[in-house]
Amino acid sequence: MQSEIDEQNKIIDDIRAKITAEKNAPMIKAQQEQEAREAELIRIFEIELAVQRILDKQVTNQRPTLLSMTPIPISTDRSWSNYAILGIAVVGFLLFLRSRA
Repeated sequence: MQSEIDEQNKIIDDIRAKITAEKNAPMIKAQQEQEAREAELIRIFEIELAVQRILDKQVTNQRPTLLSMTPIPISTDRSWSNYAILGIAVVGFLLFLRSRA
């Protein structure tokens, strides 16, 4: 008698599990689809991150080097004739202003 009761309880438990699985099937399917979408988004994000790192590395390699802050040496072989002409022009301008005063 106990074996028949156990067998009937097993059948009832199997039917209950089947009904519960059928009832929860849409929810389980939606959860699996959501997990698949999240996995796809993570994969796309990782690809974009890798591409961005590669582009940043290329931009870094293409940047020009900074110029040195050392002063440019002044050439000492300048002609004094340029200064002489400028001096004569200044003196002439001052004499012109003096004559007008």
